[in-house]
Amino acid sequence: MRGRGRGMAEQSRLKTTLLALVLGVAVAPVPLAVRHLGRPGLQWPSYLAAVAMALATKESWAHHRRWWFWPTVIAIAALHVPLLLLIHWPTGWVPAPIMILFVITDAVAIFIVIGFVGKLNSKIDARGVADH
Repeated sequence: MRGRGRGMAEQSRLKTTLLALVLGVAVAPVPLAVRHLGRPGLQWPSYLAAVAMALATKESWAHHRRWWFWPTVIAIAALHVPLLLLIHWPTGWVPAPIMILFVITDAVAIFIVIGFVGKLNSKIDARGVADH
């Protein structure tokens, strides 16, 4: 039994590592596109925003078949564009804890919006079912 538990922990660690690798590769084109568009100073902030979006989308995956989920994710992603353009981002080195705080704050804000839209739509759905 003891060996089996360790194997499960190793499987979980492997799964987490593979997921992180897949998410990292999936959002890798974002800074390349930003650089190609002539905004190399926004490469790192755009990558971090894409990571936050990917993490929030992955963690909210239970809702991916609901009609409101993808329009909400697309709207949130679209709102990131003006935010990235309006905020003055440092061009030099930024400590990792600051970057992690940015990603966590962004992901939490995304979770809040997705949760709010989900609750709003479940109330609308419940009201619509009750009316029939």
